[in-house]
Amino acid sequence: MYPRKHSADFLFLLIIFGFFAVLAFSTVVLGAGFYRSAVSNSQKLASVDMAAGYIAEKLRQTDETGSFSVEEFGDSQALALRSQYNGETFITWIYTWDDTLRELFVREDADINPEMGTALADISRLLVTPVSDSLYKLQAENNDGDRTELYISPRALY
Repeated sequence: MYPRKHSADFLFLLIIFGFFAVLAFSTVVLGAGFYRSAVSNSQKLASVDMAAGYIAEKLRQTDETGSFSVEEFGDSQALALRSQYNGETFITWIYTWDDTLRELFVREDADINPEMGTALADISRLLVTPVSDSLYKLQAENNDGDRTELYISPRALY
């Protein structure tokens, strides 16, 4: 004969199963939240770092004597990178406008305005300050206040 089962045994198993199910669900929900937060923060910082790296690479591409200057463009500071093509001078403007980092490539005598540039990244502020005659400090900041700094020394200046 089989022993008689009690309803308390079934109830105990049901409570244990429910407890582990709630723990498993909570772990998945919390893990997804942490992952989402980590990816979001990583993307924000990557945007700022990408912008600084992009600007540094553009400076290296046009690293000739007299090709690099910091000028006012619109209502913010801009990098003006001059280059020669077929005897004409062109300027690549890198600047912030409407909370975005923008780039504009035009002939030197072109009539331009800040709206014309191509949006590159969500950067609210770009600041380039000379540290010495051959060293510049580049600061980029996004809308959340995340910022990065980069020191650039154009070879043409030594």
